[in-house]
Amino acid sequence: MEEQGKVVENSGRIARVLITRHSACSKCDKTCPLSEQDSHDQDQIIMEVENEIGAVKGEQVKLEMEKKNLVFASLIIYIIPIINMIAGYFLGDWMATKANILSGEGFGILSSILFLEFSFIIIRLIDTKFKNNKNFEPVITQIIRNNKYI
Repeated sequence: MEEQGKVVENSGRIARVLITRHSACSKCDKTCPLSEQDSHDQDQIIMEVENEIGAVKGEQVKLEMEKKNLVFASLIIYIIPIINMIAGYFLGDWMATKANILSGEGFGILSSILFLEFSFIIIRLIDTKFKNNKNFEPVITQIIRNNKYI
């Protein structure tokens, strides 16, 4: 993932960078973990990122995050709930059939909802495990001057 932003504050190895939001962010109604602001009405967010190259306030910079880490995070967020819902449905239906309950489909639906809720707990646990992992955070990689990377 590559983004461009402007350094608004620099404090050693950490810089605060102003980044323009993309359309996916504008549709989100959750509190943004990447920004200190809670409002999604804003077109820009400020992120704290690692500043290994020493960019200073006012400079345009390029931020990068490894694609494999972004894909891994996306798979966790999207695939775990889907797999849990499907598994929950079939498990609930199977259990209702074994217990000779007529409406196995209803138990399947109820079970899929419970498994979906369980998947959110799993995702939260994974999130706390990777929260301090620097591989999942963007880093300033280049300074942009006159629309050219340095």
